[in-house]
Amino acid sequence: MCEKHFQSLVVYCSEDSCEDLACSSCVVAKHKEHIDKIIDIPDKAEEIKEELRELKRKCVNSEKHFAGKAEHKQNLIKEINDTSSQTFNEINKACDKIIIDVNEARENLKRKVLLHQNEQLNLFTAEHSEYI
Repeated sequence: MCEKHFQSLVVYCSEDSCEDLACSSCVVAKHKEHIDKIIDIPDKAEEIKEELRELKRKCVNSEKHFAGKAEHKQNLIKEINDTSSQTFNEINKACDKIIIDVNEARENLKRKVLLHQNEQLNLFTAEHSEYI
């Protein structure tokens, strides 16, 4: 309801300086210089609905885009974590193998030293049997 003329608001003025609803008396009194910017309210409502549809479509597209990005990010995080776990496992296996190899080498060296020690003792005993 127009507060000045107490008439129903029937049009919308799309002039940049106005952008307001108006009654038929306001159109004649206040908007005659830009009468070409006057739009029926149902037409303006349809225009706004179309703008809202477009905004909704953009929101849905943005949501899909960001959902895809979020999913991609989660996949990358999982891949990084999986690769790190696999690398840690491979490092542990390699270190375990090295430890086993070093322990085997130590035991082999000990056996060789003991064998050599026994050979030397036997040789010494054979050479000096008269003193023993």
